[in-house]
Amino acid sequence: MYFKHLPTYCFFLLILISYNCTAYHLRGKITDNTGAAVPNASVFIENSTHGVASNLKGEYFLELENGAYTIIFQALGYEKKSVAVNINNSNKTANVILQESSVLLGELGIVADKKDPAYEIIKNAIASRGKYKKQVDGYSCNTYIKSSLEKEYMKQLDEDNDSLPKVLTKEKMNFIESYSQTHYRYPNHYKEIKSAYKDLSDKHKGSVSISISTGTSDDNYYETDLVNLDLFKTNISEAEFNFYHNTVDVASLGGVPYISPIGAGALLSYKYKLIESFYENKLWINKIEVIPRRSQGALFKGMIYIVDSLWSIKAVDLEINKSGLYHFNYFKIIQQYDLVNDSIWMIAREEFLYNSKEGKKQILGNTIIVNSDYQINPNFPKKFFNNELRTILDDAYDKDSTFWAERRPITLKDDEIRFVYIQDSIIVHHKSEQYLKRQDSIYNRIDIWDVLLNGIGHRNSFKKKTVYFNSIVNSVLPFTVGGYRQAFGGGYVKEWSKANSIEANYRLDYGFNNEDLKGFIDLDYLYKPKKFGRVYGSYGNEFDFINNYESFEATFSRGNYINIEYYELGHEMELVNGIYLDAAGEYVEKRSIEGIKLATWSNDVFGENNIPREFDDYNELLLDVYLKIRYKQKYYTEPYKKINLGSKFPKLRLHYKKAIPNILESNVDFDFLEMNIKDDIKLGTMGISKFNVYTGMFLRGNEVKFTDHKFFRGSDNYIFSSPLKSFQLLGPSISTMNKYLQLHFLHHFNGTLLNKIPLVNRLKLETVGGGGVLFIEDNNFRHVEIFAGLEKPFKIRRQLFKIGVYYVGADSNYSDLDATFKVGLDFFNSFTNSWSY
Repeated sequence: MYFKHLPTYCFFLLILISYNCTAYHLRGKITDNTGAAVPNASVFIENSTHGVASNLKGEYFLELENGAYTIIFQALGYEKKSVAVNINNSNKTANVILQESSVLLGELGIVADKKDPAYEIIKNAIASRGKYKKQVDGYSCNTYIKSSLEKEYMKQLDEDNDSLPKVLTKEKMNFIESYSQTHYRYPNHYKEIKSAYKDLSDKHKGSVSISISTGTSDDNYYETDLVNLDLFKTNISEAEFNFYHNTVDVASLGGVPYISPIGAGALLSYKYKLIESFYENKLWINKIEVIPRRSQGALFKGMIYIVDSLWSIKAVDLEINKSGLYHFNYFKIIQQYDLVNDSIWMIAREEFLYNSKEGKKQILGNTIIVNSDYQINPNFPKKFFNNELRTILDDAYDKDSTFWAERRPITLKDDEIRFVYIQDSIIVHHKSEQYLKRQDSIYNRIDIWDVLLNGIGHRNSFKKKTVYFNSIVNSVLPFTVGGYRQAFGGGYVKEWSKANSIEANYRLDYGFNNEDLKGFIDLDYLYKPKKFGRVYGSYGNEFDFINNYESFEATFSRGNYINIEYYELGHEMELVNGIYLDAAGEYVEKRSIEGIKLATWSNDVFGENNIPREFDDYNELLLDVYLKIRYKQKYYTEPYKKINLGSKFPKLRLHYKKAIPNILESNVDFDFLEMNIKDDIKLGTMGISKFNVYTGMFLRGNEVKFTDHKFFRGSDNYIFSSPLKSFQLLGPSISTMNKYLQLHFLHHFNGTLLNKIPLVNRLKLETVGGGGVLFIEDNNFRHVEIFAGLEKPFKIRRQLFKIGVYYVGADSNYSDLDATFKVGLDFFNSFTNSWSY
């Protein structure tokens, strides 16, 4: 810790705590009679909708004003307990022991029959949904969001005694809070302007990366940002829980929309039980238990509070079935509605409690959202609601503790207060000249492990530049074309204010078997970050793929390699929101690798595919242009940064390549044009459909070399490759220089079908089906295939995967009917909230 004076630290911490005490709180721990924690227990004020839930450790934190209260503690399988509490200008602690219920769960009579008055109340609420789905044309309000988590790990009190209970020991906390102005226009237009923002959280890439090239650039729409999977809803537009709709669709939680307890078909999915009725603020409130009819599936369970006669929602306290969750293994939502202008019900407060697991770590998350100062149906300026969903103002990060004390409508927990203070102090320290010099000195120090494993470098934090050199391990290239090569490489990075930067990377490598020197240098200057504007250039002499989207076996065979020496200069930018232009000029000298000495092991591995392609050397002068269009693309903005989020409309990509003859001895002459369109279509509880279409042709083909043909990926024997980009039973790769049409389609049922089958639904399997068609003008080639499969999602640490077994059948006019089983692996991108296929 970076504090020399502990008394000073304590003094300022006390000041911070005193600022935070805008309200008082009751806190404590809920246990059973053995001392074990009781998680997910409901803690609420008697005859009230105001309540919270205990976390995985049985701890609860309930904000209260001065006064006398009867607090109810209730959990499934335990007797309900009431505790009298008097708040008088101070916080209180109440640790509660719940006794196990003497009635077995099977005897509880949870089978609520249709005579229960809850059914009539729910039917009235369903019938009244229409007037509450659209109460206003728009609104503005102030919004405070606080998201925090604690990372815990299971540890034995006595490592040698397995009979002792496990306890949770704190490891780390994350914390994000913001204060913003939220604007909304019916039906789904949001704009959030964050005037204060504090982010003390970890960030990670949205998905794992794969080193094997896909051979396409159609997925790059700059939808990239670091994310924190364990923190939920740090922005208003991130998720909407509107129970007046038939379903609640939150892609980051699960693949299928969740059926609302008062949706049109809710009676087919839920049972109901009236727990109690009471007066609150002169309104008669019905507290109704929501009981899912199936233990598996995208359903809720818990309590919903309905205002009698008005049939509106006053509050919800609902959990999502664990089987309906991807990343989290527990998720609860608590909502409270207040009357605005005496007639309009608006969400005043939302709280989310969620748990996840990463190895032995238990991650306990909590998000609180408080809306205040509603303005109903304000006059928004014309074009106020564009595609920008959220912006963080330039000075939002600079707000001090006094600002937060005045704006924060909740009471932070003591651990959160300490964490925020310590992290703020560390951030200040990390910006100091003394710290930066010390860290530069540590980074610039060289030891044997840097030379061998990490690489060495020199950094100047004041000038924001870094020079680095690759380690010995990264310089060893044992499996390249021609055998072992020894490399020397590194890079240079320089940053300026406003996020402008320049980056250079280089490598020289020498092949001992063929006594040849190769390498490359890349330069990239980012000059307009919010427009992704960059100029790039490169020179290299390398071995390169002929077809960079081949089957796994053929990708690395020497028959798929040539030698290229190239020069490239290009420019890339988002012209207007959702329209990107990438244009580059290239000069390439292409040479066959026939005659070079290959490593002996490569013949054993690749067999007949290891024979290099023989051809006459030639040169190419090319203009390569990509135009990518995402109509009505949504996005976030931050100081010097834009984050694109995608659109409900399809992605469109146009690729034009022109070969220019007779200049610099260029031997090629053609014009090539390809169009690609792809999209994901959500079909409610029935899952999601995806399609991907490519069509193209050579507009002119006076001189086209085989390396410039359009290639179609060959099939692997047992591996199920991406069905949105490739075929499973096409055989070896084929190519053309004529017209072609390539279509792919698949549909994920996301467990909708199998979740309704008893016992089978416990396996959490998902069904998928689809197919593909390829038409090529050459000899009227036709290929059609269909497939069906079972998939099983699973998680390794924070990354979500899906393994599948598929049965594929195919037929073409150049081969016999064929069918086989294949195995595939898919990856979930937590930034785009989608699978790769």
